[in-house]
Amino acid sequence: FPGYISGPKLAAEFGGEEGFHHGVASGSPTHDSLIIWTRFTPTEPTQYVAVTFMMAEGDDPAALSSSAALTGTVWAEPGHDWIAKLDVNGLKAGVNYVYGFTAAGKSSPVGHGKTAPPPGWMGTLTYAVFACSQWENGWFHAYDVAAHVKDLDLWVHTGDYIYEYGGNRFRAD
Repeated sequence: FPGYISGPKLAAEFGGEEGFHHGVASGSPTHDSLIIWTRFTPTEPTQYVAVTFMMAEGDDPAALSSSAALTGTVWAEPGHDWIAKLDVNGLKAGVNYVYGFTAAGKSSPVGHGKTAPPPGWMGTLTYAVFACSQWENGWFHAYDVAAHVKDLDLWVHTGDYIYEYGGNRFRAD
């Protein structure tokens, strides 16, 4: 796909500032774990970066600086495109968590995630389902609407963003 893969994204493409330019994400919740993810953008293509994560119960970002917050450090390295991806275990079932990352004096945006309900739980979940969002031709209002839904438990995306027939075209069949 010409134009999609152009080598590693370094700080020079972001005004020379290294940092967390690609945001954060969480997913694959179980009743006692949650995967959290970010990408650190370095200045040099061979740079190894120590990335510290913080995670705390609730929705308040201030909790990340409390002594109750979980913390740890991983290495973001060139061979993995400076991705920091952690499977945080030992969490409480059905609980909201707030998390964030720091590296090289920079802080990531704050993320929010929720663990799955406990095994055997029978109740109601609120979720949003998305499909087939062609990046070049999409109108992504549905994501904005879902982002403002209170207490949305789960987002599910069942389609692609980038298609094999290239950008700015639609399949006829």
